[in-house]
Amino acid sequence: MSALSRRKGAGHEREIVNILKEAGFSTKRNLDQVRDGGGDIRLNDWLLECKRRRSIAVYEWWDQCNDACVELDLDMKNPKPALVIRADNRENLVVLSLINFLELIKSQSV
Repeated sequence: MSALSRRKGAGHEREIVNILKEAGFSTKRNLDQVRDGGGDIRLNDWLLECKRRRSIAVYEWWDQCNDACVELDLDMKNPKPALVIRADNRENLVVLSLINFLELIKSQSV
């Protein structure tokens, strides 16, 4: 991975953390992710994997996020994977499994 790609990725992670903080959440980047694994940002029981590239490879990144959840299962007690993705000059999107999406929607309707 080039230095430019690393800077672009780190900048996207900081952008997402700032958006989450503005929304009232307390979170930070996982700076040990390269060494320890475990995704980019932990948010409650969610594990966020942030990706910003010209082209999108959703399933490749989804597998990476799920693998990180398996590694962190003991630490976070069954973390839920979510991808935060942004193609160049596009808005941020969140990708999550349909099962987790339905659980999220159900919890909002209570």
